[in-house]
Amino acid sequence: GELVACGLITADSFQGLRTLIQTQKIQQLRSKRYPAHDPLAAAGRWSLLRPTRNAETDAYEPVEHIARALLRRYGVVFRKLLEKEEGMPSWRELLYVYRRLEARGELRGGRFVEGFAGEQYALPQAVSALREIRKQPKTGELIAISSVDPLNLTGIITGSERIPAQTGQRLLYRDGAPIAFGSSGKVTFLQDIDIEDEWALKMALIRK
Repeated sequence: GELVACGLITADSFQGLRTLIQTQKIQQLRSKRYPAHDPLAAAGRWSLLRPTRNAETDAYEPVEHIARALLRRYGVVFRKLLEKEEGMPSWRELLYVYRRLEARGELRGGRFVEGFAGEQYALPQAVSALREIRKQPKTGELIAISSVDPLNLTGIITGSERIPAQTGQRLLYRDGAPIAFGSSGKVTFLQDIDIEDEWALKMALIRK
């Protein structure tokens, strides 16, 4: 009875429970009427319950895995950055993980990207990289990516319009700012471009 009350054992029938909850008066009357009868003999088999894992621990592990993956992807993570992500845990759940990681010294908390409210968290190497980039002069470097790439952050951390993620469409950055998008059939410029530069930018966009 004590083990059942503690939730440590169970029986394979209800007879054991019925016997345990019987009042002592009824048990005494039955023992007098049937001296050789053992009420628990018909209770069936008793077995230990398997220990259950903490529900909070079960929920924490997959959220931590996702939180770390986001850090590896972006370097710096904040609420606005994750607006386009689908199937993500809530920001409250991610905050719980990031605060624990910060307490362990595995990441940094602070304000790393201007113009966004709320908490921000970054890998130590990402903070160092941001500081180095700020010191570097603009060189006009061109980088073309697919519009379905997670680095398509137009309309989120850049002031340009949101470029939808479409297969076959590419996005061109110059010094980290989006300047054009499209495909070999049609290219749309997001900034005023000199006519003599249009051809070179189109070729960079479609990787030719």
